Amino acid sequence: MPNEDLKNVWQTQPTENSTITMLTIEKKMHELHARTRRHLQGTLVAPLVAAAVYMFALSQFTLPEGLHLLFAAAVAWSLAGLWVQLRGLGSTAMPATSGLETGLAFCRRELERRRLLLSRVLLWGLSPMLLAFAAFIGGLARVARGSGGLIPKAIPFLTLLLLWIVAYFIQRWREQRGLTRELEELNLIGRSST
Repeated sequence: MPNEDLKNVWQTQPTENSTITMLTIEKKMHELHARTRRHLQGTLVAPLVAAAVYMFALSQFTLPEGLHLLFAAAVAWSLAGLWVQLRGLGSTAMPATSGLETGLAFCRRELERRRLLLSRVLLWGLSPMLLAFAAFIGGLARVARGSGGLIPKAIPFLTLLLLWIVAYFIQRWREQRGLTRELEELNLIGRSST
């Protein structure tokens, strides 16, 4: 009889209704896919910034040959980085209205694609831009030797550059934490749906 009592207690327990619907998963799929596309489009920034800094430096002062090489290396590195970052991260086809498991698998793949993109962005995106800025600062220092007053005028620019770098690392750290949290949520949804 004790087994019967346990069985009755177990059967009379309130059940949880799943709040996860196919519509919720489909919305999440579209949202993740759109965010991944925006991140992929953001990879175009590094070559554009490196080239823009080079063109600005050319318009402001005469560059020695060594700085031309640094700028060329920064632009080439950023273009190579564009290829490396986009390699294997092409657009994936979103499944049409499909089952819950397929939708969750798609969401996991999108999050893994974004995680891979974030892991590549420091070496292949930020580093060439920093090289271009370093070459620009080298050009400023060379010009400042002759004029004596250019470095104090460059302090606001250098301060903004430093603040931008710090903000960039904080943003990337937050994105990594957000991706980890989203993957954990998907794992919970997957476990609750089975």
